[in-house]
Amino acid sequence: MADPTIRIEGIEDIQRIFGKIPPAVKAAIKAAAVMFKGYRTQYPTGEWGYKRTRKLANSWNVRETNGGAGAVVGSSTEAVHYNRIVADREVQALVHEAHGWHTVQDDVEEHGPEVTEMVHDAIEQVTG
Repeated sequence: MADPTIRIEGIEDIQRIFGKIPPAVKAAIKAAAVMFKGYRTQYPTGEWGYKRTRKLANSWNVRETNGGAGAVVGSSTEAVHYNRIVADREVQALVHEAHGWHTVQDDVEEHGPEVTEMVHDAIEQVTG
């Protein structure tokens, strides 16, 4: 999968100025990642002739990176071997696209600004 990323400008500056990521900014990064994970766990509506197991939804997780300066929202192919053909625009099966499955890339494009704003608001609070 291409690396769809939501990059928050200013994190490195905050880290340099404060010597660490302030707790309010760390909390905002985690909250933004958890919110994004929520978008990844949504299934399209409709009946498609197969039982929904929610395995894909349950495979998404949030992992803190860089001492709280970042977060990764991901789904392991070990947990759900078919996650890429459902959720990766580069290899999504036509049947999943037709059923309305959003890809990670779709969600980054749609919700990236909201995620960025959450973290920028926290940065504003700590920098005045």
